[in-house]
Amino acid sequence: MCESLLSIDETQREVIWCVALSHPDQRIIIPWGVLWRGRDLPEGLEIWVEAHAPFFLIAQGERAMRAEAITPGRHRLVITWLDSTEG
Repeated sequence: MCESLLSIDETQREVIWCVALSHPDQRIIIPWGVLWRGRDLPEGLEIWVEAHAPFFLIAQGERAMRAEAITPGRHRLVITWLDSTEG
């Protein structure tokens, strides 16, 4: 489990977001755009990113994480059980 909601490294253009600590539809403003948690889906946890500049996102769910290079635009991502590193 994560220790904090958000960690931002502006030099590396990297965001570590603990989605598990976010409330659905809570908008989180970062230097390169906005993040928000969507719905809990049967296949995983929906997250949204609206970026105006590229950055690297590490999104951590309760038991899985997803790492993604984000480009400008609106993106829908799902953290699925397939993203899990647990056995």
